[in-house]
Amino acid sequence: GGREVTEAISRALDVPTDEAERLKRGLDGQDPDKAAHAQRVASDRAASFAQDVRSSLEFYLTQTPNARLSRVLVSGGGSKLDVLQPVLEEELPADVVQGRPFHRVRPDLNLPEEVMAEAEPLLAVAVGLALPGGRG
Repeated sequence: GGREVTEAISRALDVPTDEAERLKRGLDGQDPDKAAHAQRVASDRAASFAQDVRSSLEFYLTQTPNARLSRVLVSGGGSKLDVLQPVLEEELPADVVQGRPFHRVRPDLNLPEEVMAEAEPLLAVAVGLALPGGRG
């Protein structure tokens, strides 16, 4: 996920993880060469991740008769990485869509809309666990 990309950037550029995180998010505009290198590392990690996901899904589909794959939802902090969704769309035989855990629930939080939009991908598991009717 996103943490693995940050660590890969940190190793490749020999920078602390907090700087690697800023570079990954495009927030460190001081050195364009370093930013470009960080984006190449992020793209490489995203491509590797997408190939792993494809392999896992192919294995599942061969082991599960009549299984179909029509859509893949991405969520979590790594889903906010700009290069991830296009790479997944290229690798996977299904639509790739940003998960929207607030689509069917409306949290009662007094936060600006942009803060909610920024936090939403990070809260998919929490929202899923909070929904009634889950199996335990």
